[in-house]
Amino acid sequence: MGETAVTEGSALHLSCDGSNSDPQPTLQWISPDGKMVSESGELDIVTTTRYMTGIYTCVATLPRSTATMNTTVDITILSIDCPTLNSTDTMIVNMSSTAVGSTATYQCRDGPTDVYTTQ
Repeated sequence: MGETAVTEGSALHLSCDGSNSDPQPTLQWISPDGKMVSESGELDIVTTTRYMTGIYTCVATLPRSTATMNTTVDITILSIDCPTLNSTDTMIVNMSSTAVGSTATYQCRDGPTDVYTTQ
């Protein structure tokens, strides 16, 4: 199925169709953590979070066979609030997920003029 990118907080819709098969298969969606999240060919998430990034699998089951189709979902995070730091503080930022090959940029201010940027 490919790859889908959405912004954190927006809706996500994934569809898997088995209508060309006779008999019709049983369809379900499996989340990246291995849990069944839909018992149909449609998966609707009203509000996405950064933790929903990963590979979603549609499983089509017939009496004698099973087929799977994967979709990679990337959740784009628009901004991260920087904490207030003192001049002797160290800030460590851990990313739970980001798209392979993409650049993450962090910008924090120290007072009204000093800007520190990290990539």
